[in-house]
Amino acid sequence: MLLSTACCRFAAISAVRIVKWVLKRFAPTMAAEIFGTAAIFWVLIPVGLVGGALLLKLQGD
Repeated sequence: MLLSTACCRFAAISAVRIVKWVLKRFAPTMAAEIFGTAAIFWVLIPVGLVGGALLLKLQGD
């Protein structure tokens, strides 16, 4: 019984360490990817709107 309790505690501590490591390792990367994608759209949407307005103006409508 004592051995199984010690094993469960060790497994729980190990799981917490693994989760902390994963969050520390991949959270900044994931945030950078999300904000990088958002930055691309902040550039592409205005370019598309200006390009579409320019095409409509040149078309004569």
